[in-house]
Amino acid sequence: MPSSTTKKPSLREIQKEMTLEIIRKAARKTFYAKTFEEVSIEEIASEAGVSRGTIYLHFTGKNEILFDLLMQDMATQMAIYDELAQTEAPDRPRVRAWLQHFRDSMEERHRSMHLFPVAFVHMPERQHVVVKHRETAIRHLGERHKAFSLEGLSGLDRERKRASIYMMLFKIEQVSYTFSILEGTPDITVGLDMLADELTEFLLSK
Repeated sequence: MPSSTTKKPSLREIQKEMTLEIIRKAARKTFYAKTFEEVSIEEIASEAGVSRGTIYLHFTGKNEILFDLLMQDMATQMAIYDELAQTEAPDRPRVRAWLQHFRDSMEERHRSMHLFPVAFVHMPERQHVVVKHRETAIRHLGERHKAFSLEGLSGLDRERKRASIYMMLFKIEQVSYTFSILEGTPDITVGLDMLADELTEFLLSK
C-alpha cells in the first residue's frame, strides 16, 4: 500500500488550534454583548479563561481578532456558494433547498453581520477583502454555471454581466439576512420561494 504523505498535526499544534477557537468563541460573545469600543482584551481573555499574554500570542489586538472573525464568516459563506457551484442540475427544488441552507447559515450568524461595518470603520484599508471574496465566489460559480461566467466578455458587455451577477448575489444575501429576522420585513418562506424562481431562471440563462 502507498504510504501517506499527510503530516499529522503535533500535540502542540492541536492545543494551539483549540486555544484559538476558545478565544474566537469568547471574542464573539463579548463583541455581541458590547460595542467594539467597550470591549477590552482583558474581557476577551477573561471570557476565554486564558491570560492576556495568551491572547497576544495569537493576535496583535482587538482589530486583528475582529478581522479574524469576519474571515471565518466569509469562509463559511464561500463554502455554501461552492455547494451551489457543485450543483450539476440547478432545477428549482435543488435551488430552493440551497437557498434554505444559505438562509439557515445567515440566521445562525445574524449577530455577527453588524460586525462588518464596525470592522471597516476601524480598518478601512481592509475593505477590499469583501470585494475579493465576492469575486472569488463569482469565479467559482462561473466555472460550473455559464450564467455566472464572465469568460469571453469585455468592455461594457462584461460590466453589465458582472453587475447583473452582483445584483443577484446581493439579493440572495439581503433576503436571507433580513426577511423574518428584522422586525416588519416580509415572510421568509414567501421571499425564498420567489427568489428560488428568479435564481433558477438566472442559472438557466446564457
